[in-house]
Amino acid sequence: MNFNYDKSTFMLRFKLILLSAFIIAAGALPLRAAELLVSKTGTYKTIQQAINAAQPGDVIKLSPADSPYYESAVFHNKSGAEGKPITLDGQGATLDGSDPLDAKEWKEVSPGLYKSTALPARLHLSKSILGRYFFVFNGKINRMGQISKGGHAPFKAPADLGFGEWTYVEAEKAFYVRPIAGQDLSSVRAPVRASGVALNGDCANIVIRNITATHVWNDGFNIHNHCYDISFENIRAIECGDDGISEHEDCRIKVDGMLSRGNATGFCHVGQSQSDTQNILIDNCLAFGVYLLDDSHHTLRDCIIRGKSTYAIRLVRNTTLSMSNVLLEDTGRVQIERDASLQATNVSSWGSAWNITNASVTLNQSAIAGPGAKLKIDQPALWKSDHNIFDVQSLIWNGKTYAKSTFVDYVADSKQDANSKFEPLERDAVTKRNRFSMDFHMLGGVPGPGY
Repeated sequence: MNFNYDKSTFMLRFKLILLSAFIIAAGALPLRAAELLVSKTGTYKTIQQAINAAQPGDVIKLSPADSPYYESAVFHNKSGAEGKPITLDGQGATLDGSDPLDAKEWKEVSPGLYKSTALPARLHLSKSILGRYFFVFNGKINRMGQISKGGHAPFKAPADLGFGEWTYVEAEKAFYVRPIAGQDLSSVRAPVRASGVALNGDCANIVIRNITATHVWNDGFNIHNHCYDISFENIRAIECGDDGISEHEDCRIKVDGMLSRGNATGFCHVGQSQSDTQNILIDNCLAFGVYLLDDSHHTLRDCIIRGKSTYAIRLVRNTTLSMSNVLLEDTGRVQIERDASLQATNVSSWGSAWNITNASVTLNQSAIAGPGAKLKIDQPALWKSDHNIFDVQSLIWNGKTYAKSTFVDYVADSKQDANSKFEPLERDAVTKRNRFSMDFHMLGGVPGPGY
């Protein structure tokens, strides 16, 4: 072999080898994550443009100065990668699902009373949408008694509407509104977007944080189909038509830090979904605080549910919930039924009636007391209970009623609660039992003194 290369040929070959090695090494290095700013002056003018452009590891940032955003954030068949999620960081921004009424779609049919057939047509209005619909008058929501998963008041005749009210006439396929006295249609808003943030199709490794969804006709945060490793951090859902957050089919989500206020339901999960939720305040939701059903499986900890829900918690049809460090205050009843399963530890319940029917429940280190507090266990598949304190109006076990004076008989009959007590409890003794690490003020929720 001839090794007599000249110097120039040797150097050229050496440089080519170095260049090839550099190219191979560069290809093995991960690409640097990008920040995609959505603002009026930025590269991306809409959230959807940024979502469509995002790659694994990228962070989409909203601009608080441009808030509220009048659009939805939709992830459809969009995924990050393990260790490199796609992140939507609202930085405190709000997604508002409502728009002002379009005067071109409305006709004044009598002084101060307006009619529209165009808006129902544009919404493709169905019974389901109508049952969760509302209008916003001068910033204040009015559902006119239409509560998703709850009651539905009869619609008023248009002539009977007061100021700041609305109705729907099925025969005419028409909405009617009467704005607040002295104001015109521009002061009225209608929800035209279904959700604030929606994930559907096949999605994985996505983080949603620091964002508020409000005044959508469906859910603040809606998850469908096959969405895995989806995380929500420090989010808020306020005055949405249906649920604050809701997952369906076989989705998997984690929630750490949420305020759900004034929605029809705080959160509702169905299908074969799974969730892990902590640090959540559910405040004055109307139908349910927590509603779980089907073959879904969930954990809940460090949670406050308060306000006027018909149900604080309802579990049905094989769903399972493990919850700890939960406070129920001045809210609706707890209903565990139809093959559902609940494991509860360190639950403080003030003013709620508990009804357990054909279900499996384990209750430990908890307190049930307050006005209207009751405990009824009827034909349980499993009832394990101990180290609790009860101060209830009635305690019913398999059709037999017990009081404080006969609590020892209940213990003998049920073979449970050997270390529990039936004794008077003051409000503070119940509502201040729990300790929460989450600063609910950060979410815009003020639980009250002592939390």
